[in-house]
Amino acid sequence: MRLSSAARTGGIDRITTLLTGYANRIGLKGSALWEANQLTMYLNAYPAVSAKFAEFITAGDVLAKAFDKLDGIGVPPEPERQRVGQGQPGNERAFLAAYRAAGGTAVLGEATTQVYDDGPSWVQQFAGGPGRGPVVLCARHEHPAIAVDADLWDAICNAGAGSGRLDAVGYPVVTAPSPSFIAADVDEVRLAGGSWGPGLLVRQPDGQWRWDAQTRFSFDTRERGRWTASLDKMDLRLRCAARIEWVEAPTPGGRFSGWPTAGNYRRGRSPSRP
Repeated sequence: MRLSSAARTGGIDRITTLLTGYANRIGLKGSALWEANQLTMYLNAYPAVSAKFAEFITAGDVLAKAFDKLDGIGVPPEPERQRVGQGQPGNERAFLAAYRAAGGTAVLGEATTQVYDDGPSWVQQFAGGPGRGPVVLCARHEHPAIAVDADLWDAICNAGAGSGRLDAVGYPVVTAPSPSFIAADVDEVRLAGGSWGPGLLVRQPDGQWRWDAQTRFSFDTRERGRWTASLDKMDLRLRCAARIEWVEAPTPGGRFSGWPTAGNYRRGRSPSRP
């Protein structure tokens, strides 16, 4: 029963006065009045007790429970936020240093993947800062990390397509003069760590990219013990040997076709034989 709380004339005060009068007559030590509001407060505080009296649940109780359920339906879970360098604990500091040097959130934005193994090194993808495109953080094993524009990164991967991708062309070389962020408008990128050896990814006049072998000079060659003539006495020997890699594809019959593979075209070689 719901009782009004008006002073003196309300149901609560009138029942309290009545109980007090009977208490004096029959010697009651005390009394308590639990009206609807008081009972609701107690049942809310002790839901297990309320469940024992389900037959007394009101329509308001049912609606309140339904609203609680509806509030939790259709709410998508919060996406897990990736940390810079997450996935390879040993590389977190290197990736975080490269992230900050390249401009941090303003340039790279938030990470969209964990660090994963791709070819000879590690890679982590980023969404890009406001108004910017995606960016990739990459690092060769035991080398510093560097940020690369995602379109340029795709060009690096495509340069080695069909031959192992990054396993063939390698990763961008990071040195002291290297920029902290390699943008898509550069004309060439130094690469190393791949099976093709050190090379350059060079932009062509038509906007396409081509891998070229990097010219190297060394006194440590396998030709140093070969001589076309042998003399007993010689004051000085000078020799210059050039080594050019050339790969040919075998024919089904086991003979070489004499045509260079796609890797040679990336090196800018002519399809004719040397």
